[in-house]
Amino acid sequence: MTVLRGLLWMSLLWPWLAPAAPGSWSAEAPPVRVAVPGRVYHSEELLPPGDAASRGNYIQKVRWRYSTPPGRSLRAWLCQGERCLRLSGNRGISEALQGPAWSPLSFRFQLPDGERRAVTVTDIQVLVNY
Repeated sequence: MTVLRGLLWMSLLWPWLAPAAPGSWSAEAPPVRVAVPGRVYHSEELLPPGDAASRGNYIQKVRWRYSTPPGRSLRAWLCQGERCLRLSGNRGISEALQGPAWSPLSFRFQLPDGERRAVTVTDIQVLVNY
């Protein structure tokens, strides 16, 4: 009877003891117009689907991309809550945001020093491996 009881407990606890299965999710945000110098503009939150939102999944890598008109550049960050990664370009990959896969991500954009012309950022996208 003790063995049977042990097996029953193991079957009930197994989902919490087993490591989370690896996976990925992607999300897109609508365009962002960056117009006022010195102001930081936020994209809409990029949300994981329900299966990535399980509490056992953690981000391993994040790929990002966004587009600006030719010849235009911005200061850009990819953020998970208040933790932000300064982006070196409009596309890339990083392991620096290794946090919970259930937390939404967002972009932040700012005009570079001296720039006064508005920029519309399009094709805002992330691919998260967890």
